[in-house]
Amino acid sequence: MVDNFKTKDMKFLIKKNKISKFSFGSSLAKAFRSIYYSFLFGERKIYANFFRNVIDIIEKKYKLADSPVGEDVWEAQYINGRWKKLNNLHEVAHYSAIIGYIQYLKPKSSILDVGCGEGILFRRFKPNGYFRYIGIDISQTAINTLAQDQDENSRFIVTDAETYVSQELFDVIIFNEVLYYFLNPLKTVIRYADLLKDSGIIIVSTYTRSDRAKAILRQIKTKLSLLDEVKITHSPRSWIVSVFIHSKMA
Repeated sequence: MVDNFKTKDMKFLIKKNKISKFSFGSSLAKAFRSIYYSFLFGERKIYANFFRNVIDIIEKKYKLADSPVGEDVWEAQYINGRWKKLNNLHEVAHYSAIIGYIQYLKPKSSILDVGCGEGILFRRFKPNGYFRYIGIDISQTAINTLAQDQDENSRFIVTDAETYVSQELFDVIIFNEVLYYFLNPLKTVIRYADLLKDSGIIIVSTYTRSDRAKAILRQIKTKLSLLDEVKITHSPRSWIVSVFIHSKMA
């Protein structure tokens, strides 16, 4: 019975079947991950828990690009300049969609940018003006790049987004390609939804080549009310930018 499997049994299963890196490895690893994120992510049944534990082992072992990593990994990546690529031309369209939604729905608003990184979205949005802009990120190195942008209306905080607690409410909360790095993405989004002002919005940008990201988006749609959504394609990449309101405000 699946119920009787323990972590050590699953590790043996993985070793026995020689499960390797999902993206380019064995078909078995790919099948496990695809089935889980397509059909079982978010389920609470025992067999879903078994798959989740197997996936956790795979993702931790191979450090897949769309799975949770520790603070030390983020620091190393920012120090090495890995995320400078987000300044590239192919990223402009989906950043512009986020900015366009804010300008149309909530101009001159108070904004919380969850996982703001080095502030690429902030700097592109800044000329439009805002009432208040708060950016949070787990990387000290990333936040240090925003030191000169701090002022009475703009603050950037080093913190773990999954445990961050705010004493203020916001018109706009942004999750720009960050949710798949959280251990509990759905729980985190719902918690942040309680930080919205009346008629506030949550904007989620999702990279569509990630099964994990798409599964998270599907789950969010079961908890929050979708206001609008657009798909941006810069072949071969594409993103979905979704705007949500809290169900209790719908």
